[in-house]
Amino acid sequence: MGSGGIGSVAVGVIVVPYLLLALASIVANRMLVGWARRSDRFVKIVHAANSWSIVLAFVVVIASVVGINAGGLPLPFVLLPLSGVVWGVHFLLAATLLGTYAVQTA
Repeated sequence: MGSGGIGSVAVGVIVVPYLLLALASIVANRMLVGWARRSDRFVKIVHAANSWSIVLAFVVVIASVVGINAGGLPLPFVLLPLSGVVWGVHFLLAATLLGTYAVQTA
């Protein structure tokens, strides 16, 4: 018999904040659409990159889950860390957008 308590704590401590941060960055991206459209070229480029990084991050996560369930290939072990890298880039782009917004509207 295994210990389900340790696994649930790990999910609560690691996965839940990660999901909340992803959700918050997606909401922030959608809230800044109007401002980004009225802003300079730099903001438009960063906002577009941020939007596409959301799509790419979800594609990589879904591909790693499908790869794990398909089994037999080492691909999921490459895609899962890549997913973290893509989400990290997305979070940096979101922070850049929010910082630029704060500076320009202050």
